[in-house]
Amino acid sequence: MEFSPGMVYISPDSPLSLPAIVSIAVAGGLLIIFIVAVLIAYKRKSRESDLTLKRLQMQMDNLESRVALECKEELQTDIHELTSDLDGAGIPFLDYRTYTMRVLFPGIEDHPVLRDLEVRNQHLLLLAPLVPSCSVLNARDVVSVVGM
Repeated sequence: MEFSPGMVYISPDSPLSLPAIVSIAVAGGLLIIFIVAVLIAYKRKSRESDLTLKRLQMQMDNLESRVALECKEELQTDIHELTSDLDGAGIPFLDYRTYTMRVLFPGIEDHPVLRDLEVRNQHLLLLAPLVPSCSVLNARDVVSVVGM
């Protein structure tokens, strides 16, 4: 008697089929390509950012240099304008009597107390110890008088 078992199928040792293995390999390859592309884009953006930062730093340095130069020129111009107004003798000053009168009695050209009195160092030396006790003078006036 002959018995035919029919078709015998031999199951493969792998639990995955060939199409599943191919699709996993393709997905892995695409993932690697995507990661490499992201790294390249990151590197490019990083390089562009560094170049932009260097360019902005250079512009800031140039701007700072120009502002410093303009300020220096402006100060030089102001000093030249101030010195051009002076006479050949230098800084203008008042004679001692006029200066003392303006400090002690501002706004009064000829004070009656000092009309006939010649203001000299000895008078100011006698007056200096009395100045701090004077309640009429403020601190600025005291400093001005004592500074003479």
